[in-house]
Amino acid sequence: MSRNLNRYKIKVFISSKCDVAGVPPKYNPIRAELKRIIEQTGLADVYTFESEGASTLSAGNHYSLALEDSDVCIFLIDNADGISPGI
Repeated sequence: MSRNLNRYKIKVFISSKCDVAGVPPKYNPIRAELKRIIEQTGLADVYTFESEGASTLSAGNHYSLALEDSDVCIFLIDNADGISPGI
């Protein structure tokens, strides 16, 4: 029996401190590469804030709803950078 399991994909949420303009990017490339690798398996859909389009929701609401809807959360934290309230 063949089943279409694509509708049962794991929802993954990736977050980190935002990169700062004028400073070489640190987190954006890592989030993008993790998203690419995870989605390439075909087992999961990945949410990263920067990969989403425009929304009528505020950024905070959009982010929070995606977090609540996720099965797995990945938080990238470098203790040297500190932890911002958004993380």
